[in-house]
Amino acid sequence: MQLKSKKEQVSLLGEEVCILQPLVKKGITSYINYLNKKQAFIKLKLEMKESENQIVLKNHESHLVKNEIRVLDKKLRLSLSRQLSKYQQELNLMSMPSKKFFSNK
Repeated sequence: MQLKSKKEQVSLLGEEVCILQPLVKKGITSYINYLNKKQAFIKLKLEMKESENQIVLKNHESHLVKNEIRVLDKKLRLSLSRQLSKYQQELNLMSMPSKKFFSNK
């Protein structure tokens, strides 16, 4: 939302600078006013570019975190699956002698 607002401001300031330039050449408006507007335009463009860079950086960081979560999730699932398999084998081994014991009687 801030980026959209800055883009609109840059657009408006750009138009104003374009309008003021010929007026300065004709002596209708002051050169200092033109320079102030142009300076504000350049500053706002730099701020907008910085905002865009921050968005890209945050998206990249978010992507990295998502990948780390996926890796950790896979490791956890694999570990749980191994534990479950191990416990299932132990349970099967424990239940085998009791079956033999009860079937012999």
